[in-house]
Amino acid sequence: MHWPVTFLIVPIFALANAGVTLPDNVTAFARQPAVRATTLGLGIGKPPGITGAACLAVRAGWAERSEGADWSRVCGVAA
Repeated sequence: MHWPVTFLIVPIFALANAGVTLPDNVTAFARQPAVRATTLGLGIGKPPGITGAACLAVRAGWAERSEGADWSRVCGVAA
């Protein structure tokens, strides 16, 4: 039950509680430039941004990685 709850039920619950409503024509909604830009920004821009900021913080000495946390795990958490 972990997968469906984590990736389906919780996001739907969060969107419903935030008052997000979807229009009748979801396909046309998904083609809007703002929706596409947000999707690309979160899907493509967020993981490298978080990983890069973590790398910068570690190299600058402002932070250190937890024991056992290699960079592939940092990338996974960022995604």
